[in-house]
Amino acid sequence: MDVDYQALRAECPDNLRESITLYFRKNILAGRFAVGEKLPSLRRIAEELGTSNPNVHAALFPLVREGLIAGDRRTGNVVSGTNRRLTRAAIYLMHETIDNLTPYLQTFITALSTELEARRIAPQLVIDNACGDGMRQLKKLTAAGEIQGVLYPGSLQRTGFGPRLKKLPLPVVDLDGRCNHLVSAPRNPVPGLAVEQLHRVGARRLGVICTIHRYEQHDSGKVVESPFYRNFRQRARQLKAQCRDEWLYAPPPEVSYIPSDEAMTEFAMRGLAHFVQLPPERRPDGLFIFPDQLITGVMMGVLHYRIPVPEKLKLAVYRNWEIPATLLVDCEQVGVGIREAARNLIENLFRRLDGREALPFEQSPTVQSFRAATGRAFW
Repeated sequence: MDVDYQALRAECPDNLRESITLYFRKNILAGRFAVGEKLPSLRRIAEELGTSNPNVHAALFPLVREGLIAGDRRTGNVVSGTNRRLTRAAIYLMHETIDNLTPYLQTFITALSTELEARRIAPQLVIDNACGDGMRQLKKLTAAGEIQGVLYPGSLQRTGFGPRLKKLPLPVVDLDGRCNHLVSAPRNPVPGLAVEQLHRVGARRLGVICTIHRYEQHDSGKVVESPFYRNFRQRARQLKAQCRDEWLYAPPPEVSYIPSDEAMTEFAMRGLAHFVQLPPERRPDGLFIFPDQLITGVMMGVLHYRIPVPEKLKLAVYRNWEIPATLLVDCEQVGVGIREAARNLIENLFRRLDGREALPFEQSPTVQSFRAATGRAFW
């Protein structure tokens, strides 16, 4: 075939199925296969590429979802063309300008744009602000038919524009596995995994320093505890570990968000100061730090207060694997692959276009393949 499979295999050494998907996607988009042409059988493809039938079947499924091929049990897989319903998708962000984006969001936007362009879907970045300029732009793009979906690299539940996004007459998906008009039950496994990691190394009194607000208001107006803290406390209770309210350090309600890396560092140091000021018998012996922008402040605080880590305090830090982090002490690490998160968002957009429910991140085929290939504890 025109596209060199071995070259693609070298690009994806840890994911065989991904390299097969890229192999056929690029050949189809390059015109190597004509519309209506039948692809070779699964057995023949498997023999040519040195793999198994189940791997080939799983690798071709994303192309069916994208509309590049049509699967039929009797006739096999047939090329259905490159004219798909999804040609442009908006990446929606809530920031005043693109200049103040965190390294996480910058990396996420790059990953989303790269994955969309690989599928010949044009990315449209939309930056919103307090005046709602981005929302007006989204409505104009939608009315003109210039976009067919919206990707939000965050949680719709925690944004003031969530209800407006959900009212758009096109699919909107977020990282919690939510989407407008068709909502699946979200489940965030990060807090639970952090509890398990801390418990594994001997911590039994567990706390958190986190930038997520302790409580959030639903669209109905009801105020409830954030799923992050609820899941953390629930998993601690299941493992018979303590988790007191005073060990959950979160921003006060009047602080809407923490705007800069400097503010993140200050918040993290204040969090550690809060725990140091507690009497020794009331301090936690395990802390989970979330998100990774707090790592610098925590490391500075550990040195400043001369906290013996991990002898007296076990730390678990959240990591985005693609973003470097300086860890000056021994820490447990819980992390996410941004590239895999970006692919899951796009997968869910296709699922929504097909009228199916969005999958929570940890249940997506992309993430499960990543975990199997890398052996990482999470995602």
